[in-house]
Amino acid sequence: MNAAPELSLDEEVRLANAAVKAAAGAKSATKAKRTADEEAREAAARARTLAKAEARARAAAEEEARIEAAGGDSWFFIRHEVQHGPATLAEMKAHIWDPAVGPTIDRVWTEGMDAWKPSYEVRKLCEPGPEDHAAKAVESNAETEARLRNTAEIRAAEQARIAAAVRAEEERISQEAEAARAAAEAVEATAAEVVKDAENAARAEGNRQARLAAAKAQAEEENRLANARAKAAEDARMTAARVKAEAAARISAEKIKAAETARTEAARTKAEKEARAAEAKRLAAEKALAQAEADAKSRAEDAARVAAANAVAAEKAQAKAEADAKARAEEAARIATAKAVAAENARIAEEQARAAEAERVAVAKA
Repeated sequence: MNAAPELSLDEEVRLANAAVKAAAGAKSATKAKRTADEEAREAAARARTLAKAEARARAAAEEEARIEAAGGDSWFFIRHEVQHGPATLAEMKAHIWDPAVGPTIDRVWTEGMDAWKPSYEVRKLCEPGPEDHAAKAVESNAETEARLRNTAEIRAAEQARIAAAVRAEEERISQEAEAARAAAEAVEATAAEVVKDAENAARAEGNRQARLAAAKAQAEEENRLANARAKAAEDARMTAARVKAEAAARISAEKIKAAETARTEAARTKAEKEARAAEAKRLAAEKALAQAEADAKSRAEDAARVAAANAVAAEKAQAKAEADAKARAEEAARIATAKAVAAENARIAEEQARAAEAERVAVAKA
């Protein structure tokens, strides 16, 4: 008679222990569900962060393309809230990379940028030095523009593909997190059903052996469910970590590839532009040289013609002067001759007059 109360008390203790274990299992399932929810939220946050990083990288690439397309070399910068500029790209890099050149630059701007930005956010200013480009061929502007349009279309398609991959990874992570939550909920429901079945079986059976068997079955089921929950949580964690690592590696590789492609295209475009500018300068120099030679030749020919004309005029003036002198000399000689003839005639007339006078006097005396 005394064993029955002890047996009932023992059974109550076992049932209480089973209830405690069931509550612990439910708590573990709830914890696993909460962990799965947190991992899903973290995965979604990481996906959003990656999308924002991709958007920033895309905006930076578009801005670099606009700067390259503008083709200017006039940079402005703000230092100690005072605007300075314009300055060349080489001068800006000297300010940034050599602290001895000047104080730190706060923000910069050039044609093609949407707004003033810190210098460390502009890739062209973060390169350690100017690149040496060998321009092997000069293409027409139409060909260059067409190639730039094709490159922009390819880059846009690549960025769309990366965005689609990011969205697919987000959806995949969300689905796996949802599956983990569903598994945790199923484990929790199964644990509750097992506990309920065990309690019903313990109440229905009136002997100690059945209750012990039910308690044992319950403990085994709880252990199995606990192991299943732990395995499901570990699988979900490993899957989320693997998906995150794969997505990060893939997106990082895509971003590096896109940045390298943009840098190579920008460098090639800059080299072609510099080659065209050098060719234009060479043609302008040749044209200027040819024009200078033509001007010099024209001036020399004009000087020769003027010298020849001056020589002819001098010869004419000399001949005229000689002719005038000869005429004056001849006129003087003629006048002198006329004067001599007149003097001689006067002398002869005078002698004749004296002779006639003497003859008259002589006749008179006779």
